[in-house]
Amino acid sequence: MSSAADALHLPPIAGIAARDLPAHEDVVAALDELQRRGAGVLLLPSPRDASPDLDPGELREVRAEASRRGVTIETGIGELHPDRFRYDEKLALLAAGEVLGVTAYHTSFGVLADRFRTDPTWEQQRAAGVAGVRSLVERAERPLVLRTHEEMTTFELCRLVDQVDHPGLRVGFSPVNVITRLEDPLSALERIADLVRTVFVDDAWVVRTGTGLARRLRRLGDGDLPWRAIVDRLADRPVQYILDIHRAEFDMPLYDATWLGHHSDLTVQELVAVLRASRDAGEQTPASERAAWALELLRGHHREGEHV
Repeated sequence: MSSAADALHLPPIAGIAARDLPAHEDVVAALDELQRRGAGVLLLPSPRDASPDLDPGELREVRAEASRRGVTIETGIGELHPDRFRYDEKLALLAAGEVLGVTAYHTSFGVLADRFRTDPTWEQQRAAGVAGVRSLVERAERPLVLRTHEEMTTFELCRLVDQVDHPGLRVGFSPVNVITRLEDPLSALERIADLVRTVFVDDAWVVRTGTGLARRLRRLGDGDLPWRAIVDRLADRPVQYILDIHRAEFDMPLYDATWLGHHSDLTVQELVAVLRASRDAGEQTPASERAAWALELLRGHHREGEHV
């Protein structure tokens, strides 16, 4: 393996988000590709990627194809924000997931724009969303994995988990997202370590700009995320590592008092940690290049059968 992969110090990766496979538009072809690369988990955006109409016969066929290849399917079910929460659609996706044989459902609360609304406020939006999250996790027969998405801090996620108070609600830790909320990745992980089921693997730089900071996504091993420390912290926990190549560049205009005021949990210590890890400048690596490299990394992990 290359020195870049060696620097990651990751255990064998379980699988990959379907969108990062060249054959992602055809689920059976994606399963073939994953099998060839020796990985065992395919994360679909939705059960509708297996069957647009959630046809039970089509879902069972995909399940059988996955089983023949020794691949487990997990799936997204969309966001949980109360303004866009269609309970009937969520229940239909859960039912389809059971037919598909998924082992977990993945979700996020909302999108970045939600955080900066003022009517209702972000706190009011989160409070209004608790009942929907609780109702969904109570109906799910598999873990509901709530990702650390770019709109929600780990402080807020912990509060939401406490309010829902259900063992089926777990966390998907995405380090490239927590830095967009000015959270130190290791401090963020410490807050949620007991809840983590899935770790989404990607890499990034934080660069300094004229208005503050920005996230610039980089090829795995070329970024500045503390992957060795993350893996060590979770070494005794049954977590699953999934390659998930992000696309968006995010600005963190922290010199803007209004923007900064939307981060009431931010501590000086974590802001300093993020600033200390930042770079003067740097461009984002194209998603296609990063995905191609991730696939080579996936192949290497399973070809060599050892940690890299």
